Amino acid sequence: MSASKAGKPIWLKGTVHWFDSKSGEGMIRSDEGNLYFVHRSAIEDFSNAREKKEKALHDNKKVKFQLVDDLTFVQIAKVKEL
Repeated sequence: MSASKAGKPIWLKGTVHWFDSKSGEGMIRSDEGNLYFVHRSAIEDFSNAREKKEKALHDNKKVKFQLVDDLTFVQIAKVKEL
């Protein structure tokens, strides 16, 4: 379930704290200072990524993202570079 306001998804902004392209996992720090887990499956709009496994984020890159509250923890559902 994505965070939403009146049915529309809410996009938050932040910075890639770190991302391991080999494992496809990393963390994004929101502009509010919270850290969120991100997996390569959440990465969208990368024209240079021909295959899912090529999707990666770059440290210190500005991004916008949506959250999903899974039963274990809150993680990123969608992420796009700005």
